[in-house]
Amino acid sequence: MKDEPDLFAELDAAEDIVTGRVEAVETEWGWREPDGSVFETNLSEAAARAIVARIDSRPVTLVRRTVTYGPWEECP
Repeated sequence: MKDEPDLFAELDAAEDIVTGRVEAVETEWGWREPDGSVFETNLSEAAARAIVARIDSRPVTLVRRTVTYGPWEECP
């Protein structure tokens, strides 16, 4: 995982919010295992950080992602 946030993804999400193409935005937190698998949590940032800090049996990395939800669209 890179140290810097993905600014293009964040700008795209911000643009979608401002233009009204998004109904909701959520940030999901989790951790990446050494084998590359990601475990998501339905917790706050503080709770996810606490879990990562307690995992001392293996090196894990805190991760997050921004999820945007658009409006429902009719399909023909």
